[in-house]
Amino acid sequence: MSLQRIDFLIIGAAKCASTSFHHYLNSHPDIFLPKNCGINQETGYFLKPGTESIKGVSNDMIRKDAERIFDEYRGERVVGERSTDYSKYPFRTVDFDGIRSHNPEMKFLYLVGDPSEKLKKLYCHHRLRNPLNTDPDFQAEMAGQASYYEQVFSYHMQVKRYGDFFGWENIRIVNIDGLAVGAGKILSKIFRFLNVRDWPMNIAEKKFNVNPSRPDFGDMQLNAAIGRRLSREFSLLLDLARKRRINIEWQES
Repeated sequence: MSLQRIDFLIIGAAKCASTSFHHYLNSHPDIFLPKNCGINQETGYFLKPGTESIKGVSNDMIRKDAERIFDEYRGERVVGERSTDYSKYPFRTVDFDGIRSHNPEMKFLYLVGDPSEKLKKLYCHHRLRNPLNTDPDFQAEMAGQASYYEQVFSYHMQVKRYGDFFGWENIRIVNIDGLAVGAGKILSKIFRFLNVRDWPMNIAEKKFNVNPSRPDFGDMQLNAAIGRRLSREFSLLLDLARKRRINIEWQES
């Protein structure tokens, strides 16, 4: 396939508004992301082909529409692609060498939020979307799958792999907590990072791929030790982002 150059990737994290940001950025006249293809428009082009599987969904299943990602491309100046599976190491393998070969100047957006709450949201997502492969009780699910959930939300570990390989100047970390307060400011900073003109949009009421009200899946209290480890990872991430000046937070002036 002759692939149009991809300029940036949204690499996660799961349940941190990546679907919403996909729509927000696609509303900019100079930005293109895949439309009407993939799993919830996630195409996973740079996942390594194979049968690696999470909840019965393999890399090959995610990549099934990889040949179609430019079906609706109309010459936009900046092109992006998205998959939260890009930050699910070691359960998904990303082709880092393939990314660098495709675009040595690739940029990365990593969206994060309260990891303990996002973990619970991911469980609810799996329970609702893939009930056959997810225990109906949260505590039972965590007893058998705690490593998966904890690794996915170990933000510092996940993004450090990208920063060390591709260069921290090509990474931006977006803390979505409090998003509605400063959404316009966040998008303006992202537009600058992507080298496109600023574009006003009112997104406070526009959210996508939101789970319905949390059903009763039993006791949703997270193990205290896991919660402490996730909080430490989150603090390490935010400290790193500030020191390297790669953070985009709504609290910033």
